[in-house]
Amino acid sequence: MNSFIPRCLFSFSVLLFFITTVLHAAPAGEIIFVHPIKWGEVWIANVDGTNARQLFNRTFEQIHSLSVQEGDRYLLVAAEELEKIDIYRFDLRKRRAGKNLTRGRFDWSDSADISKTGDVVFNGNGDLQLIKAHQVEKPVPKIETLPFQGVSSVCWHPNEQRIVFQDSDSNLIHLNLVTMESWKITEDADEPAFSPNGKQIAVSASVARNAQLWTEGIAVTTPHPNADVEMLQVRKDYLYFHPAWSPDGQYIAYASYTNVDIQNIEQLRATGNFVVPVAGGEPEPILRALNGLVWLFDWANKTYPVEPTDSLVTTWGKLKARASVAR
Repeated sequence: MNSFIPRCLFSFSVLLFFITTVLHAAPAGEIIFVHPIKWGEVWIANVDGTNARQLFNRTFEQIHSLSVQEGDRYLLVAAEELEKIDIYRFDLRKRRAGKNLTRGRFDWSDSADISKTGDVVFNGNGDLQLIKAHQVEKPVPKIETLPFQGVSSVCWHPNEQRIVFQDSDSNLIHLNLVTMESWKITEDADEPAFSPNGKQIAVSASVARNAQLWTEGIAVTTPHPNADVEMLQVRKDYLYFHPAWSPDGQYIAYASYTNVDIQNIEQLRATGNFVVPVAGGEPEPILRALNGLVWLFDWANKTYPVEPTDSLVTTWGKLKARASVAR
């Protein structure tokens, strides 16, 4: 009898250690996003989609890009209104009406990003455009056109002075804004998003194409020349796109849908918004309460904390065993 109790305690300790090792809690906090049906409205919700509400009273015809500044001070959008697409900056703390930074000077823009100190980079009519932070505050900001054409998917490095973008040949390009030195990171990749520490880039990477059906996977690479690409989430004939890092750098959120008709429950489950651990593991659905695919979103990345990685409980308060426990 005396030896039975210690054995039970030892077994329970081993079991608890194993479970806490293999389980991860999805990040908590809030996500800022473009409404899945009302494409001209910016909303905010818990990571599971609950407590969703419109963030600003302003409604556009359609929003084509959305970026939250580190520290949650400003929100940047490329939005369409009166057949023009302009870049607007919103103050998240004061919830004021957005400031139009471009004032009808471009017919097209579908990618814009704001740096930690307020510099703005975007593609305007296909060219790479830059508005420095001190210009942003002026009534009519000066816009610098950089010597790169056919640009899309622009993204700031967390330490600034460097950006990554996709060129007209679908190559991912790294550009040092101080030296103007540039190099190719990889090919067939777009929608880059730097990790919070700046050491990795999440991308939507082309994997295969078969006639009109193709596959886009979520991958991770580095900002180095001709870098290796590690696929995190890929499935035949699916598009996984718009990766966004959680504030702690442990997870990548993304959206997915299939190019083929949904024929079974497994395909149905793979359509929507998810978060996947960068270190490996199965994806978890997010924003489910919204009942629609969210195309554009970003984390509210500093004001709101994330849960510990090694936790028994997920954001939704449920125990999730990802592997069978040895008995």
